[in-house]
Amino acid sequence: MINKFKNQRGFTLMEIVSFIGLTALILLLTYNISLLTSRSSNNGSVITDNLENGKIFLDKITTELRLTPYVVTILPLTGEEKISDIIFQDPDNLNDLKYSRYYLNGQKIVKQTIVYYFPIQPEIAVSPNERDEENNPPLSMVKNEEIISNNVLTLGFYGAKLINIDLKLNKNNKITHLFTSVFARNNQ
Repeated sequence: MINKFKNQRGFTLMEIVSFIGLTALILLLTYNISLLTSRSSNNGSVITDNLENGKIFLDKITTELRLTPYVVTILPLTGEEKISDIIFQDPDNLNDLKYSRYYLNGQKIVKQTIVYYFPIQPEIAVSPNERDEENNPPLSMVKNEEIISNNVLTLGFYGAKLINIDLKLNKNNKITHLFTSVFARNNQ
């Protein structure tokens, strides 16, 4: 039995150090790969969030612009002069003469539902271009306000018969640029 243990050799110091070094290298490589995968996944998630956020807004406003009978805002013709605010007759409330206003407020796109009226008859809604007997424009009252989109860097509207919508979103320093055009039904 003594001979059995006498012929067995243990690991040398060099073998142990080599084993620990290789194990550490494999663990370091595995950590770096998982870290890169996590960062890549996070970047993809941010871009997807931007795209979804922008798509919700663009789908909503293009549908409404296609159906509206009247765009109140006079838009600049070129993208160099684009504005970040548009008002048009709300296509869901044509009989009530309500108007929708989309505008950029900080980093949020806000939609307001507005009613225009004259002080002598506040219960009667009128067009924003009407004038009273003294040639005064109507007053406006915001009936509803909701946030449509977040993380917005810029918003721009321009165009004559074809309304162009230029949108840039920014989340975690990842900028997503979206652009679309829509013909308003009766845009003048």
